[in-house]
Amino acid sequence: MGKEMTLQARKRRLQDTLIIAGVGVIAFSVWGIAKAMLLFALSDESQLRQMLAIDDSIPMAVIFIITVVMVVIDWIVRAYVGLSARSEGRGKKKSPFYLIVAAIAALVNAFSVVTVLLGTARSLSFADAVVSFVIEATAFVALVMVIYCSVRLRRLGKATG
Repeated sequence: MGKEMTLQARKRRLQDTLIIAGVGVIAFSVWGIAKAMLLFALSDESQLRQMLAIDDSIPMAVIFIITVVMVVIDWIVRAYVGLSARSEGRGKKKSPFYLIVAAIAALVNAFSVVTVLLGTARSLSFADAVVSFVIEATAFVALVMVIYCSVRLRRLGKATG
């Protein structure tokens, strides 16, 4: 009986962590929106073209539209992962597809972390780079926690029947 309580406590802890990580993923989806808004608000056209390595033949309106589309897609993906994690944490059965999406999003976040670390974003000041690193790394951890807790919760469910 004591072991059963331990399994139940472990399951509850994994569910709670999955819910919290899901909320974190949703919250960090706002970072992509804020980052794009700041990029356009604080940079002039020549800085943007240099940062993004885009020549003068592409109109700024096209660059802006592509950026907005990418940010919206990122927001939708993260909202989907976060909401799915919250649902699974609350006991609903979810397809493993959201975990594949979460893994891809985590890889993109890992690439962002490496980019900031290697100084590819040279236009950032040191303080901006530190903030970007912390936010990107934390968003990565939230995605990894979603994957980890979901997999552990699924295995625990199979083990207990």
